[in-house]
Amino acid sequence: MLKQFCLILAAIGAITGCAGQQPPKFEFPADTRVGIINQLEAYATHQNYQPIRIGDFTKNRQVNWDIPAYVENQLRRHLQNDPRYTVIPQNLAALRVEPATRDRITSSSQIEPEFAGLLEKLADQNDLDVIVWIKSFKGPSPFKIAKNPIELKGYGLFTRQQLLQKNAYAYANIEVIVLKTHPITYLSSGSAKIKDSPITDINLGDNLRNLPQSELDKLLPFIQSYADEAVDNALKNANLIPTI
Repeated sequence: MLKQFCLILAAIGAITGCAGQQPPKFEFPADTRVGIINQLEAYATHQNYQPIRIGDFTKNRQVNWDIPAYVENQLRRHLQNDPRYTVIPQNLAALRVEPATRDRITSSSQIEPEFAGLLEKLADQNDLDVIVWIKSFKGPSPFKIAKNPIELKGYGLFTRQQLLQKNAYAYANIEVIVLKTHPITYLSSGSAKIKDSPITDINLGDNLRNLPQSELDKLLPFIQSYADEAVDNALKNANLIPTI
């Protein structure tokens, strides 16, 4: 009886141990062909919040820095350092879809079947083994109203006005998603953790809606840093580059 009880305990322990283990990461062989699809918008977003809500606004701002190209170049630089990968940028116009700016993608089931079908067709046409998809998303931020996170979309500037005080924050809700083809399967994604530290050297002036380009340019190093974090997290989570 004791022997049977010990066997049962051993079996339970083995099952529990297996359940706690992470699934093995995918190993990418030599001659892996990686396609990059870039759906990141070229404009920045300025979102302003006031407690009385009268002065709230969300405004797209044309900027003279190219964040979509920056993110894609960072991806290519990482991947081209590994001889296993051939990187093939893809023509987004061929997909004939609007940029996907909805919530973050964390599983295969969140990819719309029609879009997955287009990606699979693109993979067949270009003999792709992996697709890296760059997009923005709308999601909660570290900034709160009555303990509720404020949702921000895209990347750019968040300003908060309280009494006579104005604070400015750079943010970047940029997501880099890694998909395996045949069939299209979610492997991992990466984004940045947005900090709630205000930018101290930006001059917000009296007209928040029309900040000059010289002040918007002060956001650039912060947004680039967030983009670097998103790229690094996605590629490491997918095992495309070493975690060390």
